[in-house]
Amino acid sequence: MAEVAPAPPGAPATPRFPILIVDVKHVLDDSKAAISAQKKIEVQRSAFQDEISSQEKKIREAEQELVQQRGKLDEKAYAEKETQLRQKFRDVEKYVQERRATLEKATSQSLGKVHDVMQGIVSDIAKKRGAQLVLAKQGNQAVLWTIDGNDITAEVSARLNAQLPDIAVNIDVPDAKKDPAK
Repeated sequence: MAEVAPAPPGAPATPRFPILIVDVKHVLDDSKAAISAQKKIEVQRSAFQDEISSQEKKIREAEQELVQQRGKLDEKAYAEKETQLRQKFRDVEKYVQERRATLEKATSQSLGKVHDVMQGIVSDIAKKRGAQLVLAKQGNQAVLWTIDGNDITAEVSARLNAQLPDIAVNIDVPDAKKDPAK
């Protein structure tokens, strides 16, 4: 049963239980592991973009070559080459979608791990302080006012950075020999 705070004469008694507040966005923005993961993913995103640009260039060159051959090929041969070029284009589109999904999966997994560790830290702090409730602060919208000491954002951030200073990012890099533009 919750403790009851002394109330002014004539006012109803108010139950008291510790409530803690954490600014999750601030913790994640300040997380060394999350920052590191984002940098690693950005490096891979750049590498994927270079691959994709190369493939798009090959398709444009093949398209130009096909346009130049238009008068030299009979209609059936031209239609066949055009169909092959369209298939290459679809293959590159699929390749791009796969890369995008790979990066989204890596982002989700790495930030999910950071969030899980943060959740454990919040839970540990709440248990040690006897908190009954932890609110996620989102800017100034969720919490209008709090007593000093109830906002555990700085403590969570410091413990998260100490416990998880870096994180492995698993990016399934496809076989480099698989070039859909060929």
